[in-house]
Order: sequence, then C-alpha cells, then structure tokens
Amino acid sequence: MNRRVWAWACAGTMTAVMVGPGMASATGQQELQWSDCTEHLGYMDRGGLPEDVQWECADLEVPVDYENPDGRTTTVTVSRLPAANGAPRGTVFGNPGGPGVTELDFWLPSTLGENADMPAELHREYDLVAVEPRGLTHGGAIECEGTVADSLDPGRAYRACAEADPEFVASLSTANTARDLDTARQAMGVEQTDYLGYSYGTYLGGTYATLYPDSTGKMVLDSAVNPDWVWQEEAAQQAEASKARTNDMFQWIADNDDTYHLGTTPLQVFHNWERIVNDEPGGGLNLTPPDAQRDDLPEFLHPVDEPVLGAINGTAEARARGMGAVRALTGQNNGRATSGVRDATLWALGDRDMWPVIAIRMQDINTYGAHQGDFVYYEDTRPLTTNEVMFTAVTCNENGGVGDPVQAGLAEFNDLTGGNAFDVQAQRARGGADCAGWPATTEPVQIDGSGLEHQPLLLQSERDPVTPFPGGPALAEALGGHLITVEGGDHGTFGRGNETVDGAVLDYLATGQVPEIDRAPEAEPAPFAPAGDSDEAVVGDEGEYTGETFDLAARVDYALRTETDPLTATQELVDDAAEELREALG
Repeated sequence: MNRRVWAWACAGTMTAVMVGPGMASATGQQELQWSDCTEHLGYMDRGGLPEDVQWECADLEVPVDYENPDGRTTTVTVSRLPAANGAPRGTVFGNPGGPGVTELDFWLPSTLGENADMPAELHREYDLVAVEPRGLTHGGAIECEGTVADSLDPGRAYRACAEADPEFVASLSTANTARDLDTARQAMGVEQTDYLGYSYGTYLGGTYATLYPDSTGKMVLDSAVNPDWVWQEEAAQQAEASKARTNDMFQWIADNDDTYHLGTTPLQVFHNWERIVNDEPGGGLNLTPPDAQRDDLPEFLHPVDEPVLGAINGTAEARARGMGAVRALTGQNNGRATSGVRDATLWALGDRDMWPVIAIRMQDINTYGAHQGDFVYYEDTRPLTTNEVMFTAVTCNENGGVGDPVQAGLAEFNDLTGGNAFDVQAQRARGGADCAGWPATTEPVQIDGSGLEHQPLLLQSERDPVTPFPGGPALAEALGGHLITVEGGDHGTFGRGNETVDGAVLDYLATGQVPEIDRAPEAEPAPFAPAGDSDEAVVGDEGEYTGETFDLAARVDYALRTETDPLTATQELVDDAAEELREALG
C-alpha cells in the first residue's frame, strides 16, 4: 500500500504500561553503523534514484519487552536520506500508515520527491528518517506455524503466530513501535522528534507524543485516525464513509462524460460499473445505487419528475437488496477472487487521481471487452510470517475480537440477503469479526498532548473515506493541535501539489508555529487521457501487458490480477505514469 493508506480491504478480512524515556534508554546508547540501503536490504535496487541521493540504512537493537529492557532484543532497520544541501535544518521522522506498511523507502525521491509532488525543499533542507515497524521483514519478523492463507482468518493467524513466538507476537503494538522510534532518536543523537505521519501514522505520532512529550518536536499528522474509535469503530466508520465516497466518484465520472462516455448521471455510471463488476469472476459488490435524477427519466416523465423520482429512489435499496440476494444465494459473489474493476474501485476511493484510471478501464471494457484471464483465488502456501499479519496483529492486540453480537447478527443477515456491502462491512467491524479469535494483549494508549512544547499541525480532508473526517478534530483536540480542513476527500493531503497545504507544512516545520489558516482547497487532480488516446493492443491473450506506449488502465488491471502486493504495485504505476505525463506535457 502507499504512504497514505489505512486500508478498507485490510479491515474487511481487529494492559498498556506507560513506559517513560528512561526505560527505552536502558539498552544503552547505540552507535548506528550506516551503509547503502540497497546493499543492506538485499532486495531493492536504486532503480530511478538519482546518483546524488544517499540512501542509508542501519540496524537498531530494541527490547522485545520494554518492561525488561535488559532482556531479549530484536532488530529493526532505520533508513535515512541526508539533506541534499549538506546542512540540514533538522531531522524529520516519517510513517506512511498501515499498520504493516514498510517505511524504509518512505522518503525516496522516486516515491515522494522529484518524481511526485512532495516539495523538493523537504528533501533539500532536512535529514529524512524512517524506522521500520517491528514485525515486518526488516523489523525482526518471525516465521509462524502456517501459510500465508492463514492470514485471511484472524483466529487461524493468531494460533499460527502465537504458537511460534507468543512473546514477540504480543509485543506488536503501536506503543512499542513508538518506543522503537524513540530508541532510534536516542541512537541518532536527535534532541527532539520532528515527525510526519499519514493515516495510521497519525495515531502512532499521537502515541509517541503521549509517551515522550519532552522528546516530541514538531508533528504533522495527515488524515487522522480517531483516537476514540480504535479500532472496531474506526473500521466501521471507514466503511460508511467509503459508501458516500463511491457515489462521489460516480458523480465525477458523470461530470466528465464528454471524456469517458459512461453516463451523464451518477446512476447511469453506476449501472455501467455494476454490469462490469457483476461479470467479473470475483462477483459483484452489493451497493445501493445513487439517487436517480431528472435526466435518468424518459422525457415524457419530466413534467411529473418529483413523484416519480421519489418512488424510484424510495425503493432503490429494496431493489438492490433483491438483486444482491440472488447473487449471494447463487454464489456469484466470491469475495476471495481477484476482480479488477471492483477491487480497483475500493482502492481508488481515497485517491482522486485514481478515478480516471477506473473510468478508463470501464471505457476499455465497453470498447474491447474484458479479458477474464486468471481472475481466481488461489490458496497461498508460502510460509506465514508476522509481515503478512501486521495489520491484524497490531489492531487486534490493542482491540481484540469482542464485539456487539447484535451487529454481528445483522452483518450475517444482510450479507445473506443482499444488503449493501459497506453496511455489512461496518456491522462486521462492530460485531468483532475483524479480530475474531485474536485476543487483545494490551490497551490503546489514551492520547494526551498536554505536555507538548510545540502545537501539532493536523490535516484532514472533509470526505476522506479511509480515515473519516471526525478523526481530524478528535485527534487535534486530544493533542491540543491546530487542524486545517482540506476540501475534497483525498486520503493524504500533503505532497499532492496543493500549494496551500504544502506551504503551511513547510512553514510549520521551519518555524514551529502553526499557520493561521484553518481551511484549504483540495489539490487539482492529475490529468489523464481517455482510453481512445492509448494503444488498443495492450492486453494479450493471457492477460499480460503487451503495449509499448502509455496505457495506465491496462497496467493497473494487470497488476491487480498478478502482483503478490497489487496495491503497492498499483500506486507505483500511478506515480510512474504521473511522471511520464508531466514529461509528455513539458
């Protein structure tokens, strides 16, 4: 996943001891041994990195149990990009979200700086550091007693990993990730932690600020987790916000019908979309259609449009439920299969730059037909490690699977009778399904910013479907921070080329003073050409990408069906495509 995601997809499958800085330092002051990250990690290459970018990595030893700092330890990797000007204003630590997203390439120019919209000043003026969360491949991951297929069920995943190493699995928490971050700060000789966190990274930042107020510097928290919703309610609210944002996307595609020819109203676009996803081997996604509008009616009904629209819209949910029930009872909805447009839609809700990709792919299918390829679910028999279960491990360790049985029952009923998929997802979350069989080992830290020297800066878009808007005001209040409300619904607002937002963040990092503004416009979306301007022969008989010219929709579709980590691969394609387009436009 990209740097901004706390994923709806992941949520669909959830006694803290307040440790002070003294305990963390009990392992002794460490001297980090820096080396080239590509050699240190052994699996990445420099790719498109400019030759003058110095990407360094070092291993950091941290206690498995911070209550026993002289006991067992594990190793997490730290990465650093020194300031390009050689004279850093300071050090900024970062986290892209998750939990369970690797951090080591978070600051790379190929992802954020020169090849995207992240302000170049950040890379030029600051040392940029990331600490790999414990439990990931370069965070001391351990092998569990099972296969990757076990990660689909939280109970199976817990048994597989807890049998292998119960102490380490119990240590996977936001608080311990924050403690590891402070151990890295001490090892680097940094007085205070300046920090940029997206999505789940906002909650990690708030936890750090609570545990280490004296060591907390300037904090930028973008797209906030609501500290009062950790974690079942956060997942439920995410599903409900995604329901609204889906209709926003259909409206946007309709507004651009001159380009995509998929319908002039959200309902027309929805029917186009529904037909496509229902034909995918993974099956459809039961959604209530957007409200019908006057233009959806035959012209002869326009004089009586209000009562007719009232009748149509008043029965829309019941009609959608009926069709969904048929699909559910006949086994057409196989959520464990991979389906391009459906899965891409869920991925795109928090990133408006992805909406043209969805529209182009729909246009391609309407024009050339869909290639079914290998849209199938397969049993992944690779050995399971904590890397694959990090989202579940952290959220369920902090909020085990004890939920509301009424909500669990409603979820089951609505799933079997064709209820709206987002409603079912919310009910499952509140019913405890996300952590069923995974017991809690700790409690979430109660966020408190009363001891902070610097007022945190928070950014939150109004219609964010991944971390819904109330999280911004709630985390700002808990930390005593200043909130900038950003229009639109992008998940992650800094680094999208939004001059108001980017300028406010850079000024804050330079001065420590929060900006006077409390509202900002949304970023302009990246431009994409319609499918008609792309190669027609881009997908071969086996579903592989064959075109030699730029066709992002085909590349995304192929990545979604073939990559082991399709969401990360998709984001990389979007980043690369944006750069190609910039070059083409001069």
